[in-house]
Amino acid sequence: MLDDKQSALVALACIGLVDAISYMVVAPSLIFYVQQVGGTKEQYGYILSAFSAASFCAKPLLGTWTDISGNKFRVPYLTSVVFACLGGFLYFYASAYKENTQVAVGLILAGRILGGFGAANAALGFAYLASVIPPGEQTKTNSLLSMTRIIGMAAGPGFNVLLKDINTTINIGGETIQIDFLNSVGLFLVTSNLIAMLCIFFLLKEPGPRLKTGLSTVSECSGDGECVGSRWDFIKQFFAVEIVLPVFTIFVVNSNFQLIETGFAPAAFHALNWGPVETSAVLGSTSIVLFLCMLVVFFLSSKKVKDEVLVMIGSCFWVVGGLLVYFLWVADTAGWHFVVSVIVCVSGFPFIAASNRSLFTRRVDANPYLETRHGFMQALLSMFASVAGIITPGFVAAYVLRDPEEVEASQFHRELNPLALYMVVGPLLTIVGVTYVSIFKPLKAEPFADDSDEEPNETTGLVDNPANRRRSSAMVIKQKLNPHTEVNRRMSAQCMGVPQYDTAVERKRQSAVYAIAGLANELADEF
Repeated sequence: MLDDKQSALVALACIGLVDAISYMVVAPSLIFYVQQVGGTKEQYGYILSAFSAASFCAKPLLGTWTDISGNKFRVPYLTSVVFACLGGFLYFYASAYKENTQVAVGLILAGRILGGFGAANAALGFAYLASVIPPGEQTKTNSLLSMTRIIGMAAGPGFNVLLKDINTTINIGGETIQIDFLNSVGLFLVTSNLIAMLCIFFLLKEPGPRLKTGLSTVSECSGDGECVGSRWDFIKQFFAVEIVLPVFTIFVVNSNFQLIETGFAPAAFHALNWGPVETSAVLGSTSIVLFLCMLVVFFLSSKKVKDEVLVMIGSCFWVVGGLLVYFLWVADTAGWHFVVSVIVCVSGFPFIAASNRSLFTRRVDANPYLETRHGFMQALLSMFASVAGIITPGFVAAYVLRDPEEVEASQFHRELNPLALYMVVGPLLTIVGVTYVSIFKPLKAEPFADDSDEEPNETTGLVDNPANRRRSSAMVIKQKLNPHTEVNRRMSAQCMGVPQYDTAVERKRQSAVYAIAGLANELADEF
C-alpha cells in the first residue's frame, strides 16, 4: 500500500507523462491539421507561440493560487487539467468547420491556448515537491520525474502510429463529424487528461502548510524565522544573486536547447542534404542520451554529490558542445560532426535541470521573505524556461542561422554566425555565478537529514545541533516536553564530551531545565 508521499509521486509522474505525451502527439501533425482546415503556415506559427505564451501567463497564476490558498494544490491542479480537457475537445471539434477556415483555425488556436494553460501545472509539481520532499532528496526526485517526462517525449510520436489508421464518424448534437488521423489527436488529449485528473483526485493528497526549514541566510530575521521589513527589503531578497542565478541558468539552458531544435534541421539540410528522416533520427536519439544521463545524475545525487557540482558539470558540457556546434557545423562535412556536437550539448541538460531546480528550492526555503511564496517562485522559474522557448527560435532564425549564399561566400563555410557562441558564454557565466554563490553566499546550515518521529536522545541529530541554528518547526513540534529526559540527555552529552553544550547559551538553557525539573519534583511530592 502506498503512503501519501509515494502516491503523490505516482500522481505527479502520471501528470508529467501525460503532459509530455500530449505535446509530442500534437507537434508532428499540427501543421497538417491547420492546412487541412484551410489555414496557413503563418497561422500555424501563431498557434505554436500561443501555446507557449498561455503556459507562460498561467504559471504565476497557478503558483500564486497555491500560495494564497495555504499550500493547497488539488483544486488548482484539477482546474488546469479541466482546461486542458476542454482544449483537447475544441482542438477536435475544429474539424467540423472545415468549410469556415476562420472558425476552424480559431478553435484550434483556442484549444492550444487552453492546452498551454493546462501544461502550466508543471510549475505546481515542483512547488509540491518543495513541500513534501526534504531538500537533500529533491535532486533525486526531480531527476526521476524528469525521466518520466523524457519517456513521454520519446513515446509521444509513437501514439501517432496508433492514430494514423483511424477513420470513422461520430454524431454530436445531430451533426456528423468525420474522425481521422488529424482531429483524433484532440480526443486523445481529452482521454489522457481525464486519466491525469483521476490520478490527481485519488492519489494526490494535500501536503499541508509549509514548515520552516531552519536554513535562513537572512541576518535581519528574528530567531524564530519571522522577517519584518519594508517592501524594498522584500524586493532586495527577490533579486538576490542566489535567487536570480538559478533563473538565469534555466533560461540559458533552454535557450541553448532551442538553438539545437531550431537550427539543426536547416543546417543539416544544407551541409549534408539531410531530410526529415535523418533529422528526426538524430533528434529522436537524444531522448536515449537524456535518459542515460538522468540515471547518472540520480546515481551521483544518491552519493551526495552537491547540486552546485552537478550544475557546473552540466555547464561544462554546454561549453564544449557549443564550441563543437559552432566549429563543426560546416558545409560538406562528415555527418558525425553534427551528431557528436548535438549529443555533447544535450548531455549537459540532465545535470542542470534537476539540480538547478533543487538549488533554487533550497535558496527559497532559506529566505524567510520568500519561503511562503513557493508556488509563485517555482512558477517564476518555469516562466523563464517558457521565455526562452518564445524568443530564442526567432532570434536563431533571424540572426544565428546563415543563408546558403552566405555560407558559401564565407571563408570556413560555417552554418552559424558567431552569435551562436552565446551557447558558450551563458554556461560560463553560470559556472562563475555558482562559484561566487558557493563561496560568498553559503547556506548557514544544512537541512535535517533525519525526519523520523523518534524521541530525542543521544543518537539523534539534536545532540550535534549548533547553538545558533534555528530548529525546524516540524522538529520542535515532535519534541515532547519532559524535563527529566532533557536533563538525562544533556548529562549524557556532557559525559560524551560533546562541545556544543559548553556554551553560554546552552549553560543558561541547562540551568532553566534543571530548575523546571526541580519544580516538577516538588509538585509531584506535594500531590
